Amino acid sequence: MQIEMIIAFWVILIFGVPHGVFDIVFLKQIATRLYPKQSFGLWVTLVVSYLLLVGAVVYLWWIFPFIMMVLFFLISTLHFGDYGRLKHFREWSQIVATGGLITIVLPLIHWKAVSPIVQQLVFNHIVTFEMILRLAACVWILCLCRYFKCAWKEHLDNEHCIFLLTLLVVVVLPPIWSFLIYFCGYHAPRHIHTLLRKNPGLLRENKYLLIVTCGVVWLSGMTGYWFLNHHLMQYHALVPLIFVGLFALTVPHIVLVDLIGSSHLGVRERK
Repeated sequence: MQIEMIIAFWVILIFGVPHGVFDIVFLKQIATRLYPKQSFGLWVTLVVSYLLLVGAVVYLWWIFPFIMMVLFFLISTLHFGDYGRLKHFREWSQIVATGGLITIVLPLIHWKAVSPIVQQLVFNHIVTFEMILRLAACVWILCLCRYFKCAWKEHLDNEHCIFLLTLLVVVVLPPIWSFLIYFCGYHAPRHIHTLLRKNPGLLRENKYLLIVTCGVVWLSGMTGYWFLNHHLMQYHALVPLIFVGLFALTVPHIVLVDLIGSSHLGVRERK
């Protein structure tokens, strides 16, 4: 498991996390559209707010690990389920069914392998968290039935193929590898492809900003790895670095990019 976690950290850092660097570009667009004459100052403010939210998530996880873990799984379910597509209430079934493959089905099917990781994240609340996951599985099954009954007919065949393929990967492969394949092999590339398709000039106009931001992200990840590795055992350092780190980056993305972007500018990504 330790070797898998080391591989997972570097794969996620190199291939998975960089898809979030586009958040900085979107914050720049938000600032430019809201206040064209004072866009730089607003952009800096938004970036600082982004970083403060990252720090706040890490701090709150240290103080309230169980609550933050529950929020992590809840928000990740919505994020992986592509909640941005929500137009009708009935589509909640598809969001929970697809997102829950990674956040509910995967850990429960491989609970014996996943429980040591969860133990590092929730400390002494692992039994309670397992109960919550099992209750969530009941909700997931209901949503899955609803998805097959209604939503299945309303979406493209390739989405159904991706759903079934993800389910197969989750069931057959070990949990770390299935998560890596999904996150780095599907979620991150799809995110980047969607952004570039919707914004053809995005990469060309902001290439230097993206390169610098990506470099900062990689350097921060390596620094965090070095720091925690010198204060904790390697395995104990990697678990919070990977999962708390992912959640810490997801929260400001949802708050600043999705919520502000969609409510004020209509720049929310449509996948």
